[in-house]
Amino acid sequence: MTRNKPRLQVALYARPKHPGTYHYAIFISPKLNYESRKNKKGVLSSPWRFERVVIADMSVDPRLLVVVTIGKLAPRSSVESIERYLVEKIPIFQEGEIHEGSDFDCVSWTKKAVQILGRDGLVQGVGRWDKIRAVAVKFVETKRMEGRWEVGWKGEKRVPTLDVSDGREFVT
Repeated sequence: MTRNKPRLQVALYARPKHPGTYHYAIFISPKLNYESRKNKKGVLSSPWRFERVVIADMSVDPRLLVVVTIGKLAPRSSVESIERYLVEKIPIFQEGEIHEGSDFDCVSWTKKAVQILGRDGLVQGVGRWDKIRAVAVKFVETKRMEGRWEVGWKGEKRVPTLDVSDGREFVT
């Protein structure tokens, strides 16, 4: 990937109440990160929303486990055009709403967002979702086996990041 060009990433977050599962989000970086997430207010009956979040330092979020770079924005795409496109093309259903297809959650929304952005040419280099998800889960599990989030971890504190285009691993 060309250095310092906006790129599409999938982020996996820890779900402390649901070990072994992950919350999925998409980021557009390096300047801004975007996230699809559930707004928690006590109980699980809370609304979903598309949220624009500027993350100045990813290493301060203890739930952010890994980031996987999966493509770069096409020359004609901007961060703002991607945001508008996602809001327009991918509905966000609220709990209890009837919608076509299977259950709606962060995984299904992220999958659809990645597929549509790749299919419609807004992001270049996007592969198949099943491969992206498998690589992301394998990456986070590898980091877990290394003891990355264990008490007493002496290694790098920043977020492990993997670029699928070249297999390069770094921290952000």
